[in-house]
Amino acid sequence: MSTAILDAPVELEEELPEWITSDTLFEYVNGEYVEKEPVSALAERMGSRIAKRISNFAEDCHGQADSEMLIRFPGSRNRRRPDVVYVSYEHWAKDRELPNTNGWLVLPQICIEVISPTDRFSAVKIKMAEYFEAGVSQVWIITPEVELLEVSTSMTASRGYKPGEAVDCSPIIPGFQFKLADVL
Repeated sequence: MSTAILDAPVELEEELPEWITSDTLFEYVNGEYVEKEPVSALAERMGSRIAKRISNFAEDCHGQADSEMLIRFPGSRNRRRPDVVYVSYEHWAKDRELPNTNGWLVLPQICIEVISPTDRFSAVKIKMAEYFEAGVSQVWIITPEVELLEVSTSMTASRGYKPGEAVDCSPIIPGFQFKLADVL
């Protein structure tokens, strides 16, 4: 398997708009900075728990999960902030430092969105399309209100999982199984 670690030159960061502070969650979409809508406490906690579960399993040998990380997808001007991303050490070496920049230029294997009451269906689908267009392997959409996890491998191929059903994350995270029930 070939390595997909990106060695792009360091870019000078542009000035951020005044309304963006260190506490502001934002994305850069179609040439504009956009404040991310507030998420529910439930969605926030689920995202944190998912990142923790994946990292606890994978961090020593496979990769790392992060929540609310601003991602600069290769080949895209947009910068998105999935609720959770998983990046394998094949895509970013374990001992390689993260850049101190406005967005991490990396290709995650998994992007996870936990649906909040403020999320619009069309906006989630647009993000999903961008993730796949960039080369993400899987997109997980979690809808807490109906206790459903949808794992998609393309815009037209997905499978739904109820809380007690295990998602086999191999080969992306070898040996890892995830159950929605573990983070509800």
